Amino acid sequence: MSVIFRVVKIEESLKRTQPGLQSWAMISPSNVENSNMSLSKGVVESGKKAALNVHPNSAEAFYILKGKGRIVAGNLSRDIEADMAIYIGPGVPHSIENTGKEPLSFVAVLSPPLSKNEMEKSPWKFEKQ
Repeated sequence: MSVIFRVVKIEESLKRTQPGLQSWAMISPSNVENSNMSLSKGVVESGKKAALNVHPNSAEAFYILKGKGRIVAGNLSRDIEADMAIYIGPGVPHSIENTGKEPLSFVAVLSPPLSKNEMEKSPWKFEKQ
């Protein structure tokens, strides 16, 4: 039976890190059975940039909660700030960078969620909290 309701605390999430970046997969197939998406909270420290990342089969949407930065998708780039949403289609290499003085916080949704194989190829280091 599919889960129809679930509340997840950040400390119950799968934590992912890169130097100067943290992300928590709060809703994903690892904690919500039959989930066809994943939802993560991310934080990029001032002056830091995520490694280039690509999801061959998944679209990704970001919602910027606070801070300022730049997002690169393919050969395009755009300055970003709080209350902006960004869509990146499947197979588009992308990266997010904090160009401000405070942490850049965002919510990211992937659909469909990454496969286990894609997670293993990802530049993120995974750890269970």
